[in-house]
Amino acid sequence: MTQTVQENIFLSGRLLPVFARTALPIVLITTISGLFAVVDAYFLGAYVGLAALSAVTLIFPGLMMIIALQSLVSNGMASILARQLGAGNRDGARRTFAAAHALAVLFIVALNGIYWFAGPGIIDAAASGDHQVAVNATRFMAIMIGCSPVAFFLSLNIDALRCEGKIGFMTAVTLVSTLLNILANWLFMAVMHWGVAGSAIGSVIAQAICLGAVLLYRSHSPTALRPAGAFNVAEWHRSLPSARR
Repeated sequence: MTQTVQENIFLSGRLLPVFARTALPIVLITTISGLFAVVDAYFLGAYVGLAALSAVTLIFPGLMMIIALQSLVSNGMASILARQLGAGNRDGARRTFAAAHALAVLFIVALNGIYWFAGPGIIDAAASGDHQVAVNATRFMAIMIGCSPVAFFLSLNIDALRCEGKIGFMTAVTLVSTLLNILANWLFMAVMHWGVAGSAIGSVIAQAICLGAVLLYRSHSPTALRPAGAFNVAEWHRSLPSARR
């Protein structure tokens, strides 16, 4: 327990340096991520064509919905997880981490069910008869929905790292994911000419590499948080800070 407290910057140290060490990396991550969106749009327009850029723009609200659902699960988990780690309730934190993964799986199943049932039809209607835009949008969205477990689980692990006080590692993983994404998108669109699918596949591969790095860290670090192997919903609820008040 003492070793865990010493490694978590939120459980020791002065308040102002903790704020600075937390805020500055997040500002850097947000800035780099915003620049990536510009670079990705440039690659699409320069190497694939205006129809591809229009297709990604068309499904942008859907992509934002996926990101919002990821944030819903991971930020909700982080609120509970941080309080449990701060209280020294390691077992409760492990059950919360596991429960968040289970909730993510439910969202993933729901997203896939909705998309494969109604998504292509909605995209066709939104494209207003432009077949090329509709095909590109459907192809891009199908890859992102089908591979959404990678994005959901990476989001959970990134927020868990933040709660554990692993700000440096969290920042490195996020920045490497963004830089790998840029490199993969250039490779798949500019060199291999995979079109819109190259942009989506590049994003998934970059996220998968970083998720693999986080899981490797969790499997080898004795102080890293790991999901409970099995959890009981009633026990998990009793472990919440609000349930003990």
